Amino acid sequence: MKVFPIRDKILAKQTFQFTLDEIETAAEKFSDDNMIGEGGLGKVYKGTLQGGQNIAVKRLKGN
Repeated sequence: MKVFPIRDKILAKQTFQFTLDEIETAAEKFSDDNMIGEGGLGKVYKGTLQGGQNIAVKRLKGN
C-alpha cells in the first residue's frame, strides 16, 4: 500500500472567496440538519452553492 502525505493531496491550484451570506445560504443558516461532524474547533456543515457545487464548511466555536 502506498501512503501519500495528506498535505500533497489537499493543495489546491485555485482559491475561492465567498461572502458570509453565500456560505450561510448554502449551509441553510448552519441548520442542525446540515451538520455532518464536530471537532475540537467547531462544527462542520454540508451545503450547496447556487451553482450546484457541494461544500463543507467548518464554523469555528465562538462564532
